[in-house]
Amino acid sequence: MSYVFVSDYDGTLYIDEEVTETVLESIHDFKKQGNHFGICTGRNIHSIQKEIDKFQIPVDFVIGNNGGVVLNGKGEEIFTSTITTEIAEAMTEILEEYDIIFYGVSDGYHLARIYREGEEVTRAEDPEEFKVILKNGPCGFYMKMAEEKDAIHLANRINELYADYDIVAFANDDYVDIGKKGVDKATGIQTIVDYYKWNDEVVAIGDSYNDIPMLREFYSFGMSHGVEAIRKHANHLVDTVADAIKHVNMQK
Repeated sequence: MSYVFVSDYDGTLYIDEEVTETVLESIHDFKKQGNHFGICTGRNIHSIQKEIDKFQIPVDFVIGNNGGVVLNGKGEEIFTSTITTEIAEAMTEILEEYDIIFYGVSDGYHLARIYREGEEVTRAEDPEEFKVILKNGPCGFYMKMAEEKDAIHLANRINELYADYDIVAFANDDYVDIGKKGVDKATGIQTIVDYYKWNDEVVAIGDSYNDIPMLREFYSFGMSHGVEAIRKHANHLVDTVADAIKHVNMQK
């Protein structure tokens, strides 16, 4: 039996500002056995691609924006989702209620940010791109909070206030990730599996709330240092991606 192994990036594959040689070697060996390996992250494509290049991570596909953008092994886009401009603009209406460090919009490939201090805008990165992305309908909307508990509270609040809108919010460490309802890490993985017509068993690994859809849908590993909420969805807890790959290899 062969496998499709899908890893979250931050806090899972990437820990303490590195992807270790041990993990990279385990991925290379895993792929040599005829298995597939890919990354599924909340980051936009430009951001995660820089990480892939930096650490020379051997990937067969990349899923960004929590399933909002899916690229095949050649870097070709096979899926993208957008939320309407009206909904994205509506998100800004609740900003005054919370201490948000910055908020931003992504077209799936880039992220344009606006920084705040209280109710005041203190700095804008790529303000023109922000307007363009908002006008065209962003793939995702993001907010950085002071602490993880603030992100959890805001994500829950958004899901309550906009339950009838076509969006869903996830807490992701101290961030809030907002995307199109019905699009998540699990659907992103299914998109790439269907695209390649793979019949392999899918294995997923992650550490945070935005990973729960894929941990729940597929055979999965949760990072032992991850949030408590992943524990009831993951089949096993491990310390590293290399440990998870070793466990999968033992099942053959």
